[in-house]
Amino acid sequence: RPPPPLASTPVSAVDNPAFCGEVRQASFFYLDRFVLLANGNALYLYSYRIDREAPAHDAVRAVELRSTYRLRHCWEVPAAHYITRLACPASYLSPMVVVAASDRSLAVLDWASGAEVRRISDAHERAVTSISLYEGTPHSSVPAATRDLMLTAAADGLLKLWDLRAAGCVRSFSGGHTNRVFPIGASLSPCLRYVACG
Repeated sequence: RPPPPLASTPVSAVDNPAFCGEVRQASFFYLDRFVLLANGNALYLYSYRIDREAPAHDAVRAVELRSTYRLRHCWEVPAAHYITRLACPASYLSPMVVVAASDRSLAVLDWASGAEVRRISDAHERAVTSISLYEGTPHSSVPAATRDLMLTAAADGLLKLWDLRAAGCVRSFSGGHTNRVFPIGASLSPCLRYVACG
C-alpha cells in the first residue's frame, strides 16, 4: 500500500506524465517497492510491477513488455529551482527520504506520515551535491541510532555530519578540498570511524 502524499499535486491513477527537462537522480525506495525520481524542483514517487515470467518462445518474447508503472505522488520544493540530490535507505525498511535543493536547503520527508519532519535551511554555502546515509553493516556492531546520521558535501569545500534527531551539524570537515566548481562525493565507512571524500 503506497504511503500518503506529502503536500503533493493530485495524481490520476492512470496518468504518467512525461518529464520536462532532465531527471537528475533516481533511487529505489522502501525496500525496492517504489522508485523515486528527481526532476526540476519535484520529487516523484512511482510504483512499478515487473513481469518476471520469461516466455519460452521467441515470438512471445518479442511482444511489448507487460510491466507497468504508475505515478503515485509528487512533492515539490517551492523555493528551489531544482532538487540537487536525494537519499533514502536501501538496506532496511524506512519511509524517510532526504532531499537537497538548489536553495541550499535539506528536507527530511516521512512518506508514511505524509509530512516534512525536518527542514534545514542554508545547510551549506552552496547547494548540496552529495548525501550519504549510514545504513550499517552486518560485519560491524554500531547502535541503531546511528541511522539518524547523514553526511553531506557541497562545492563550498565542506563536509558536514548531521544528526537528524538534533537537526544540527555535529561535525564539520574543512580544508581537504579547494574546488568550488565540481561536486565532491563523500561516504561514511561501515565502522563509522572514517569519512572518504574526493
